[in-house]
Amino acid sequence: GHGTLSVVRYAPYYLPERALDAGVALVPDANAHGAFLELLDQGWTQPRLGLHALRTASFADFYGTPADPSTLFADATTAALVEETYTDYCFGDFAPGLETVGDPADMFAPSVLDATTLPESFECQLRENSLPTTSLVRLDDTPILMNAAQLDELIPVASVRQAAQSLCDDGQRIEYVQCADLGHTDGAVAFLSQALVFIRARLAGEPWDTDRICSIGTAVDCLAAAE
Repeated sequence: GHGTLSVVRYAPYYLPERALDAGVALVPDANAHGAFLELLDQGWTQPRLGLHALRTASFADFYGTPADPSTLFADATTAALVEETYTDYCFGDFAPGLETVGDPADMFAPSVLDATTLPESFECQLRENSLPTTSLVRLDDTPILMNAAQLDELIPVASVRQAAQSLCDDGQRIEYVQCADLGHTDGAVAFLSQALVFIRARLAGEPWDTDRICSIGTAVDCLAAAE
């Protein structure tokens, strides 16, 4: 999901000669900054804690910062376990000792768990990896279908909804669908048939129902729609 939105945002810069026909973002982590702040305010679940720990490791890998892991993680041992998980384990698996961490204070340094003291470099990385707050100016007008899962155990659904509304306010054409009573994986799978219909329609040049564009409505039964 986040990958689709990022490709669409970057495409005019690295492939200006080719306009994209459509994009589908399934249960996207589109608003990492908003999601992190929401979790600080409303509390964490273990899957979300693990996701953000691995995201932090990916930032350090990509940006090369911070040099001292203790600035973000609770201690050097936790930092090493996160790094081991990031480099050596498949998605969803954790290095022994990390999979049982459920208390944010056992994962992150105190400064990371307070919105008023987030390290500037870390908050900058969150903002730049969030579609609503990235400094990369939007140049595309690609039709986007985005879905969210009401019971998403990884990504706070409110942050996805907020991202969709923010991108719409910026002029991006988005059809947003929130799947009722489904978690992260089930919400994506249940939406696949609708995603294929959307892509085929855009490729065929069929009219797009304007009532669906940037109509950020309530949750719907995606399983029934898929039948």
